[in-house]
Amino acid sequence: MFLDNRFSSEEIKGKLVTSILPKHVFGIQEDEKDANLIHGADSDENDYGKEIFATHKDGTQFSVTLSLSKSGSMGAIFIRDVREIKGYQQLIENNEILLLKMLPKSIALRLKDTISNGSKIKIADKHDDITIMFVDVDKFTQHTKGLAAQEIADLLNTLVTAWDKAAMLHGVEKIKTIGDIYMAVCGCPEKCANHAVTMIKYAEAVLKITDEFNQENQADIHVRIGINSGPVVAGVLGLSKVTYDLWGSSVNMASRMQSSGIVDTIQITQSTYEQVKSKYPFIHRGKLK
Repeated sequence: MFLDNRFSSEEIKGKLVTSILPKHVFGIQEDEKDANLIHGADSDENDYGKEIFATHKDGTQFSVTLSLSKSGSMGAIFIRDVREIKGYQQLIENNEILLLKMLPKSIALRLKDTISNGSKIKIADKHDDITIMFVDVDKFTQHTKGLAAQEIADLLNTLVTAWDKAAMLHGVEKIKTIGDIYMAVCGCPEKCANHAVTMIKYAEAVLKITDEFNQENQADIHVRIGINSGPVVAGVLGLSKVTYDLWGSSVNMASRMQSSGIVDTIQITQSTYEQVKSKYPFIHRGKLK
């Protein structure tokens, strides 16, 4: 709808409501002269929220929702262009979808409530026992040397997207990617009783996905995977570009497991081992220096 096609407040002032709305909406017959009266109002407040057609000043019609309110001898009419309402609703839906892609669902809903209430963002939770995993593409710079920027991005995006899908299937929450390092967690923000076992299964899936990627793309990509279990603090920081992140020594240890790990293997700490030792065979590597 173009602005120059709308009635301005001065143009509509003093006009009969039927100059823009059809008479039948108000129960007005063609022979009735007083179109300012609203007939058939059964209660003091009537919100019809009904989609009807109104008329622009050039005679063209457009779809609107109409709300009527009556108190005693006074009445009010509220008209909204349906296209504006639907456009606003679509914008809200798009924003919610984007938010859910950036944050875990429960955190996104809490953030939405916080913002709608006009409160400061204060989302921080302590989790006593969860499992963190870091995946690093070994010698990624060497593998992609000579490739164009878009080729590098496409290669990494294909691999990370496959890991993302596997994470959702296993009930693992992706936290972020930092360059060619991938971080994930199990046990927060949603509780998971067997978070350590679940993460090991996901790590196995990552190794399998990477191997299949190499076969399909004649590539030679290898990864180091480090896992640790323990307590963390998790939450949302900042006012712009907010992210859900984890903090604590448990996160640092998982990162060290990855950086000191062996290519194409899963390296875990003692705390994770104690929770999964009955499920998988492991080789003891000794203390980490």
